[in-house]
Amino acid sequence: MNLYQFNYCDLGRRAEIVWQNGNYLSVRHDGEYSVVLYHMGEALF
Repeated sequence: MNLYQFNYCDLGRRAEIVWQNGNYLSVRHDGEYSVVLYHMGEALF
């Protein structure tokens, strides 16, 4: 899967791909929001 295909997926599917295949790096809190950073490597999965 490439980035174009990943972005074509709905939000739920993208979240599933990241949670199953990404490596957690860090979280940043900004007011009421949290930004979570994942490393996806060379390919998305």
